[in-house]
Amino acid sequence: MGLKHDILAASYPILRLGKRLENYTRQAEVGRLRVLVYHDIAPHEMARFEAQIKWLAKDWEFIDSETFTSMMCGEEPIMGDNVLLTFDDGFASNRLVAEEILNPLGIKAIFFVVAGFIEQSGSTNAHNFIAKGIMPDMDTAVMPKHWLNMSWTDLKFLIKTGHTIGAHTETHPRLSEISDQSLLESEIIDSANRLEENLGVTIDHFAFTFGDHASLSKDALSVARRRFKYVYTSLRGDNTKGGSTLSVFRETVSPKDALYLVGSFLLGGADWVYKKAKDEYRRYL
Repeated sequence: MGLKHDILAASYPILRLGKRLENYTRQAEVGRLRVLVYHDIAPHEMARFEAQIKWLAKDWEFIDSETFTSMMCGEEPIMGDNVLLTFDDGFASNRLVAEEILNPLGIKAIFFVVAGFIEQSGSTNAHNFIAKGIMPDMDTAVMPKHWLNMSWTDLKFLIKTGHTIGAHTETHPRLSEISDQSLLESEIIDSANRLEENLGVTIDHFAFTFGDHASLSKDALSVARRRFKYVYTSLRGDNTKGGSTLSVFRETVSPKDALYLVGSFLLGGADWVYKKAKDEYRRYL
């Protein structure tokens, strides 16, 4: 971890104490609604990922997509500390995580998949696709061998076992760099329609690729809002504070992260860094 992350991790006990005092003084009238986002989980990271999830479950209630949407829409009160688990891109490791870790724990997630990635056949094609869009300019020669894509069969398994599939574009471009309206519609809308056709489920959730401030755009959001009920960014924040179904904030984390660092993210330790970006994004709504 860098120095900033070291400081943030060290602040976790203070943030946790502050949360307890806040809950006591306000009698937990308003809860928290956070979202975690992971990507690939390497084979040697599986045990560490499981330990993170089990540690978080001591203080946080893992909710499924249906409960999350009910809370976001005001149909269900937000009480206590709630967290939704999501994964981006569609890496093959995501099915293993679901099958070996999440399902036994009764935890359901949203898997945002890149439609074009799902259709890759063989490691060479998968790695070329990753190098072109998901990890731009990364040399395939040094790419981890386990970086492969899920298949349609894997996605159907996830759906059958209670998970949700979300859209994450066709080729994983940086949408803020696309000005052509028809191309935006192809990346955002057409790819989601193809997911629906192949999977036989409704796709209501969309996540911006990359998801940082530089990757968000008014034009892309304008297209996305025509197709989806829920739009996710990678800006950190609590979704109970001025939240909108079109501006879902998420905490990007990794199994490499220290437990206290992940805990600090969820308690809002880094939210202030993203305030300006979130304010600017809200102006797109």
